[in-house]
Amino acid sequence: MRICVVSYHASPVASVGEGTSGGMSVYLSNLYNRISRYAEVDIFCRGTKKDEKIGNCNLVYLNNLKMSEFTEKIIGFHEKNKYDILHSHYWLSGVVANKVKNAFPSLPWVHSFHTIETLKKVTRNKVRIETEREIMRLCDFIISPTSREKEWIKKLYPKAHAEVIPHGVSSRDFPFRKDGSRNVLFVGRVDPVKGIELLVESLKFIRGDFTLNVREVHQKIYPIMRI
Repeated sequence: MRICVVSYHASPVASVGEGTSGGMSVYLSNLYNRISRYAEVDIFCRGTKKDEKIGNCNLVYLNNLKMSEFTEKIIGFHEKNKYDILHSHYWLSGVVANKVKNAFPSLPWVHSFHTIETLKKVTRNKVRIETEREIMRLCDFIISPTSREKEWIKKLYPKAHAEVIPHGVSSRDFPFRKDGSRNVLFVGRVDPVKGIELLVESLKFIRGDFTLNVREVHQKIYPIMRI
């Protein structure tokens, strides 16, 4: 199987916290590192050619900042490689994938939103909201990490084909302790869109003593908060 991955937003091997690279890059890197054991994977992202590798994946850097040129390059690759699946991540990649799908209607298009603008409680981008609803309407399949997000997708577009595939956690990097330790770790940007205030608020429902550690992606370590 040959998989065409569109990662227009950021390279999956970019350093977390630099530019637009964040948790989604970590997700893509780990996902395709494993999938590439069983399939041929080409990941298209913006930039110049680099030496990084993700498993057996081919990282294809397209030094074209214009979305139209980026899209045309992928169309050219598909004409040569005949991909079996088109998988886009985030709404910007969805715009690219939609144009590729228009050129090849029989190519199955799978999309992962990662975040949905309508569900945010901060200032919303109206263009993005309309674009994401269009992606829901046009793509063949949507992968959602939570049942809650899937419910919202079905509310926004009832005919959407969506299924839940939860994110995984590496037990090597985050081993479970069996001594009854109560430690909670938050990793991400300390930004309203990440909902850290909801995490702190929810802790009051947990019984007993425990520690919350907040690690910001730019390597700034915040004081441990004792709840």
